[in-house]
Amino acid sequence: MERSTLLDSLRIFAITLVFVAHIGQLLGHVSGDFFGFKNIYYVSLSGVGVSLFLILSGLLAGLSDGPKDEGYIRYLLKKILRIYPLYLLSVPLAMLGYALGGGLLQGDLPDMFPNGITTDLIGSLTGFYAWAGLWGGPYNPPSWFIALIMSLYALFPLLYFAFKRKPHFTLLILFGISLGSRYYVGQWGIPFYRKLMARSDAGLGLPPVRLYARPPRRLVPTLSDI
Repeated sequence: MERSTLLDSLRIFAITLVFVAHIGQLLGHVSGDFFGFKNIYYVSLSGVGVSLFLILSGLLAGLSDGPKDEGYIRYLLKKILRIYPLYLLSVPLAMLGYALGGGLLQGDLPDMFPNGITTDLIGSLTGFYAWAGLWGGPYNPPSWFIALIMSLYALFPLLYFAFKRKPHFTLLILFGISLGSRYYVGQWGIPFYRKLMARSDAGLGLPPVRLYARPPRRLVPTLSDI
């Protein structure tokens, strides 16, 4: 699949929103404030950026992986080899930063395994801290996205098949899951349910992929450019 200037620009925009929100929160600026509807969609600009990024991930997964005929294990291995090498390189650097940061701020080395050596080793190496309710763990908090995106990729073949067979019904179910999980998180803040919420956002990127089945003539050049 050739690169798309439009999709790349939207990803840059999403990343910019996340960056602006975090800097705003660090400096106590209004750009880091939360807004929206509580228990439904109450986020900062960072949350908007993450939602956009997930929708784009669903769209790109459908455009690049949907039409291919390959085994499920081979498909997952491709995703693992694409994501984990760079992530694993960041783990020792994140642990070093955690140790140095604690030493500089507190004058003493912090507990290197605050959640237990087994939990922290498995969580940091897999990026699956979030499934234990620990978000990204002590070393690299944003690594919660690894658990999120890998669970999306693991479910993608099922979502793609469902959209091909029952697009409207599937979209309605995902929308219901999104609303239900958002309300649950708004009330109790359970990280596990954020994965359901996030996969529902990613699912919103899949309906346009159905155009591959019988695309209108005027959209063929557009899709071929993506």
